[in-house]
Amino acid sequence: MWQEESEFQHEMGDLLDRILNLAKSRTKSGGSGLSAATLESFELLRKIQPAWAIELEEVDSAGIDRRGSFFGGAPYTSASFPWPGVDGGRPYKPLVQLDLEAVGKITHQTLGRGILQLWIDWDNFELIDSQVRVLESADLQEESTLPPAEIDSCYRFELVFQGYMCNPWFSFNLECDDSSEEISDEEYEIGSEIEALTEAHSKNAGDWLFGIPDQGSGAPAHNYEPQPRNLLQFGTSTTFPLAAISRYANIFFSVSADKELRYFFDWNG
Repeated sequence: MWQEESEFQHEMGDLLDRILNLAKSRTKSGGSGLSAATLESFELLRKIQPAWAIELEEVDSAGIDRRGSFFGGAPYTSASFPWPGVDGGRPYKPLVQLDLEAVGKITHQTLGRGILQLWIDWDNFELIDSQVRVLESADLQEESTLPPAEIDSCYRFELVFQGYMCNPWFSFNLECDDSSEEISDEEYEIGSEIEALTEAHSKNAGDWLFGIPDQGSGAPAHNYEPQPRNLLQFGTSTTFPLAAISRYANIFFSVSADKELRYFFDWNG
């Protein structure tokens, strides 16, 4: 069950506070006793995120609400927001449509209103072109237009709370800020506890909402500084057909200083 704070968050915070206090008491430099890189990794560990698994059910596109949440199928289009395509008329393929307000209510996250759509040009395999667009609630009042003749399979989904995720971390990340000093045995012991805790909370399987984006080699999350928040991790070939070849694909989001939400897609192709 989702809750604002979890036992995991308190346990992680306690371990980090203990190791920081030990390092500060150990050092003679008057500083933190730990390198800037180690301190930065600790800040990332405090950014624990709730995660929801995505359970799919294939349904008939003809009977689904085109303004709702689903993968594939026939997302909402209108005269003002037509089905995207390339020059020459080849239509893009829809990956996912999310009812932002409905998803926000389930996840207790502020995502805005209206729907988010992700469209892909699969035929341009060398450089997959994509389009993320958000249609506000007022945009959805217009009469919908017919989709192309051929529609991909459609998958409705249920969000199931899976707990909390954090960034992966390893005890070899512990470094002193002074080369003449050494990490103490007690610090290493706590570091091992932190590593074990992150191991249990930094991995997931399948597709998931929020949580921490996949951190493997070549993962899109490494392309950004600071690391963006994960909205949706594509982890199966049902939701992202290239998953067997290129398992990293995400819809990310960021929030500006004036609270404006920005959504964008990336993958490691």
